[in-house]
Order: sequence, then structure tokens, then C-alpha cells
Amino acid sequence: MDFMLGKVLPGQRNGSQMWHEAFSGFLGSELQINDFPAYPSLLRSTNGECLMLLQHVDDVLCLSTQKYLDDVLLPALNPREIMAKENDELTFLKRKHTLISEGEMAIQSHPKHLEPLFDLLCINRRLKPKKTPGHPMLDEPDTTAKLNAGDATVYRSCIGILLYMSSDYVDCQYTIRGLSQSMASPSVQAMACLRHLAQYLLGCTDHAMVLKYEAHKGLLHHNPCDYTLEIYSDSDWAKHKQTRRSVSSGYLFLFGCLLYPTSRSQKALALSSAEAEIYASASATSDAILMYHCLRFAIGDKDEIKVSS
Repeated sequence: MDFMLGKVLPGQRNGSQMWHEAFSGFLGSELQINDFPAYPSLLRSTNGECLMLLQHVDDVLCLSTQKYLDDVLLPALNPREIMAKENDELTFLKRKHTLISEGEMAIQSHPKHLEPLFDLLCINRRLKPKKTPGHPMLDEPDTTAKLNAGDATVYRSCIGILLYMSSDYVDCQYTIRGLSQSMASPSVQAMACLRHLAQYLLGCTDHAMVLKYEAHKGLLHHNPCDYTLEIYSDSDWAKHKQTRRSVSSGYLFLFGCLLYPTSRSQKALALSSAEAEIYASASATSDAILMYHCLRFAIGDKDEIKVSS
């Protein structure tokens, strides 16, 4: 009998789950590095000398003391890249991490992610970049024609690239969220907004996020304790003129460094700006609760974590 392999949809195979369980089991039994039940991708050694983040099956980011690295990790795991002194670099999830100084690190998305976007949209690299990521028509009623099949495929491919990069380009998250809502049936107006965003990104090819540690100092708060987790939220009440739905934005900062940004459409239809702000703050606070417990797991019970909003 002859057999032919057809399409294999995501989720039909559990290889990633089996690998994660096997690897985390090895870490627990051999190195006493155990995962956090609420967030299994985060792991910590028994005495706190090492933290690990497991992502995308085989990508592992590790933070450890020099002694633990030399005595335990190097013999057991043989890490591929090590960042220990100034100007050292490592790559994780296609992002370059550069240690600028002892308390300062830069994270940069690989420029190659933007090149396919420009190629798909036939963007001339010599064009002057747009000043803002959002097109004026982004939140206006859309009465334009639907794209043909070929252009619709291009649109969806571009949105896929942008969704992967959205955490690196925080200023573009609102626009990317809005454009992703048109993936099912993209229109001429949506394509114009997409091209506007791509031209804005022409000026962001060297973009990097710098995280700088300053003890007891938050973005707007000074904390006598060791850790300050700050929560910021906002909403644009009923800005979209067709759906009248609001958008929540939330930002979590630690030591004044951005940990997690979000831009989400609110599921409930807010009838006032106060209601929209409540939904936004509730969303950001939910994220902060998980982040708080992740931080508590990472640092142990000795240090205090103050949450400010």
C-alpha cells in the first residue's frame, strides 16, 4: 500500500510537550532545577543560584552565578553562548542581547525580520519614514473593497511577521492589533494602513530596547525595598468609529525597565470613559498578579516586592 502525508495541523502532535517534560524532568532530577507550576516555562534552582526560561521547544535562556555556571551548567548542558562581561552578546528567540555595562543591557530584534515585510509590500528603502505608526484611517469605518486572493495572502503574511515582532516595537502594538483584526477579510483601507506602518518601520531598523538597573528606583516611584513592580494602564474610550469598542493598554515595569506591554481590544462595550478605564486597569492588574508571583518564585521570600499603580 502507498501512503502520502497530507497537511499536519498545529496541535496534532505532542512532540514539543514531550520534549519539555523530558528536559524539565532531567533538570529537576539531575540539577535540582524545578519549574514554577503557574508558569512551567520558568525554572529555578533550589538555592536560587540559577534561573531558566524555556521557550520554543529548544531555546533556553539562563541567568546564573559564575560559580554555578562553571561547576554545574557547563559540565551538564554545554551552553552555546555566554554573556558575562561588557560588550558580550547572545541571541535568544532571534533577538540580540548585548551587555553594555554591569547594570545595562540592550535587546534588539534582528533586522532580517523587517526585510521580508518590506519585500512583500514592495517598499522602497529610500522612502522617507513615516512619523507615526498609525494611519489616520485605522479607526474609521471601512467601506472599501476587499483585496483579491493574492493581495490578501500578502496581507496575512505581513501581519504574521508584525505579530511576532510586536513585543519589540511597543509603539506599534496598537496599530498591529488593529490591523490583525482584518486578517479574515482584508480590505484596501487595511492594506493602506499596513503600508503606512511599514514605512514607519523603515526608520526603526536599528531599534533597540535598553534595560538599565538602578536600585530602589522605579519609573515614577522610589521604593526603599529591593523590588518595585509598577503597573500602568490606559484606554481609548470608543475610539473605533464603527465598532465603538475601546482598547486597553497595559505596561509592567521593574526598576523602571519595561517587562511586559499589552494592547488589547475590550470584549465588553464600555458606556463611559470611566468604565473603559476600569476594564483597562483590571486587565493590566491581572497581568501584574502573574508577574508578581513569577518574581516571587524567582527571588524567593527574603526580599520584599512592592506593587505600585
